[in-house]
Amino acid sequence: MDPMTHAFSGLLLKDELRKRNFNDLTAWLAFAGAMLPDVDNVVRFFGTKAYLLYHRGITHSLLFAFVSCVMVTIVYRHLSDGAEAGRAFVALFAGLLTHIFLDLVTSFGTQVAYPFSRYRYRLDWLFIVDPFFTVLLVAFWAVGRKRRKKIITSGIIIIFAYPVLCGAIKLILDAKNGRDCFCLPELGTPFIWKEVCQDGSNYSLRKISLLNCVSDLPAVKFRQAQKERLENMVYKCRDLDTFLWFADYPVILREHEASNIKIIGDLRFVSTWQVLRNGSVPFTFYLELGKHGDVIDCGFLAR
Repeated sequence: MDPMTHAFSGLLLKDELRKRNFNDLTAWLAFAGAMLPDVDNVVRFFGTKAYLLYHRGITHSLLFAFVSCVMVTIVYRHLSDGAEAGRAFVALFAGLLTHIFLDLVTSFGTQVAYPFSRYRYRLDWLFIVDPFFTVLLVAFWAVGRKRRKKIITSGIIIIFAYPVLCGAIKLILDAKNGRDCFCLPELGTPFIWKEVCQDGSNYSLRKISLLNCVSDLPAVKFRQAQKERLENMVYKCRDLDTFLWFADYPVILREHEASNIKIIGDLRFVSTWQVLRNGSVPFTFYLELGKHGDVIDCGFLAR
């Protein structure tokens, strides 16, 4: 999720712990835990490849969460009594697990088993940015500042209930779609989803609205980027290996036949919003091929 959603989930956790007689410093560890994993955002300055490889890597893993909490507990034992050390572990662990959960439910995914596995686990319940969810958390926290007991606890429930509700919606939509179609979350709202259907070597993408049950745009077809063929080009283009590791539904977004350039993207990040359809797709990759299909140039396009 985005930093603001993580921040307000951390504030709700902090206030809930204060309500349960955690001292200020210990309660703020929950907020720190809710924000700490995204320290790896610094890799953004080293380019798209580094961002895909290392963002939501070690700092988003369960191992990091456990080791961090143990280290903080040891420090607390030297500075305070044993009871406060145990509370420090609980506060920080609650914040870290909440952050990992909120990233796990998105379409971007997260490497929770790192370093034992680099697989990006994801549930596809929410898009990376969901303003509706964020506004809910802000509202519960703001109101709960005055009526802390009930409202803050309700806000904690919303942190987990909202993604689960979206997951239930996805489950229902997938059941209706059949074997060759599935739904992905759309940017910005739980009421709009993307329906993706596989037809041979093509994907079709259309918008599904829960408000009127009628798609206001026709399905758009994309030709699949053949993974087997691309994997044979990896030895000539190392960055392509990273793209294939990250992309779940690689498709050809654009082709320039004159120069034999292909622009490849992941269907997870292609929006059905009309205003965004002609915009740039994040994490796209370009390939320039020679007459015989050999790689001349390649790399990630700037986000």
